[in-house]
Amino acid sequence: QQQQLIATRSAKDARIAALEAEVAEGCEVRKKQLSEIAQRSADRRSAAAARVELDKELSAMEEELRSSTAELQVLRLAVQQHLEAEAGREKEAIRRAPMKWKDAR
Repeated sequence: QQQQLIATRSAKDARIAALEAEVAEGCEVRKKQLSEIAQRSADRRSAAAARVELDKELSAMEEELRSSTAELQVLRLAVQQHLEAEAGREKEAIRRAPMKWKDAR
């Protein structure tokens, strides 16, 4: 009977050892899964931060473009006004030229 108890005890110990090994393996697998999840989460946070930085840069570039476009419009208007004024002076000079020629006689 004592040998049977020892055999039963050994079987139980073996079963406990097998279960402990199974649990340890499960823990390692779960630890690896959690590590992968944490890495993906960190990657997403990093990507989100990069997206925020890119959005800021894009906004700055858009503002610079708006500003440059406004400056360009001002310059175009100034050139147009200058050309119109110059054309007006030329017309006036042409209009007055015959009178100067007549007055010179």
